[in-house]
Amino acid sequence: MYELIVVDVTSDTPVGMGVQTFKDSPLRGDWIEVDEVNDRGAMFEVVRVAHSSTGDGSDLYVKRVGFTADAIKKLCGPKEITADMDPEEAARLYREMMGPDDQLQ
Repeated sequence: MYELIVVDVTSDTPVGMGVQTFKDSPLRGDWIEVDEVNDRGAMFEVVRVAHSSTGDGSDLYVKRVGFTADAIKKLCGPKEITADMDPEEAARLYREMMGPDDQLQ
């Protein structure tokens, strides 16, 4: 088992999420699930792993993907916008693909 410090870097200010225990050491690109409010799970993508030179363990830097059910739905849903798609559905898909930081204002 691996006990790693997890830091959420989704926003401009890092937020410590405490020590989390994992069966395997997550790698960059992996998703991890963390229980949030009311035991509702949220998925986070590992964006960096910082390894200690003293052997004290590693820190995981993560960005929030969304609540678990929503993240899985996005993962399984359509991946491209097509010309025959309903305009509202195309706009929704575009917003999901771009994420909140990349949308035009």
